Amino acid sequence: MSSTEPGVSGKSNLGSHASTNPQNYNQYMNIALQISGTSAGPTINVYLKSKTSGSPVAWSLGNEDDESSGLTLLVNSGGTLPLSQVSITPSNAIFTTASSGGGGNTWNFESQCFLAGEKSLQQFELYTDADNSTAVSVSFNSGKWHVLNNSPSYFPWSPVS
Repeated sequence: MSSTEPGVSGKSNLGSHASTNPQNYNQYMNIALQISGTSAGPTINVYLKSKTSGSPVAWSLGNEDDESSGLTLLVNSGGTLPLSQVSITPSNAIFTTASSGGGGNTWNFESQCFLAGEKSLQQFELYTDADNSTAVSVSFNSGKWHVLNNSPSYFPWSPVS
């Protein structure tokens, strides 16, 4: 994976579930994750689950027909991207931070991709297992930021038009 910013690099491990459309999802929602920390090496897992029976939701690279589809990683703290691996599955976004390279300083990065769902989806939940040295916030469709923790947070399904 590469970026237009100098010194930014990372390993992309996008599984086929993230890029295909097995459920025939017909709606997409922009999602941005802002992750910051002070220690090197933790793995941050962000869990996704539908709260609407019979209406699944999944992490996604977006609508294949849309030019803005994909996964974007941005480093906000200067230097190199503090990631050794990124893995996206239908129910998890997993970010493994590098065990070195942060220099013991605070690091911060942002990931932007999509959630995919069906028209009948009404609500979904997100939570993280990040340790106390890591903060995770989420924004949908460029809206307000919400802090995630190890308890589920519930959000309404609000797809982009």
